[in-house]
Amino acid sequence: MNQASSNDQSQPVLADTTQAVAAAGQSQQQQSTADSQQKQQSLSKQLQDSVSQLNNTAALYSSSLQFSVDKDTGSTVVKVVDKENNKVIRQIPSEEALRIAKAIGDFKGLLLKDKA
Repeated sequence: MNQASSNDQSQPVLADTTQAVAAAGQSQQQQSTADSQQKQQSLSKQLQDSVSQLNNTAALYSSSLQFSVDKDTGSTVVKVVDKENNKVIRQIPSEEALRIAKAIGDFKGLLLKDKA
């Protein structure tokens, strides 16, 4: 009889422990997600600040370079612009390369959705 009452007492303890571990895991996952989002926003802000500094520095030297970040791909874009008519002489990466990169990103997203 001693073993039966011992087993009965261990069941509630086991259930409480399992719930506590699950709650701790959820809390850690939520914190990790929040940290990841905050880090992403911080990196995005730093990138925008860097692009702005590059553009300001290029303007000081009467350069016809423009730096930007493509919103669809997140790629850094450098343009050589004719200052007289503001026409783009050269862009790196090209518009076509940016379209291809976006299409590849969209395709990867579709593949991941299909796997899930």
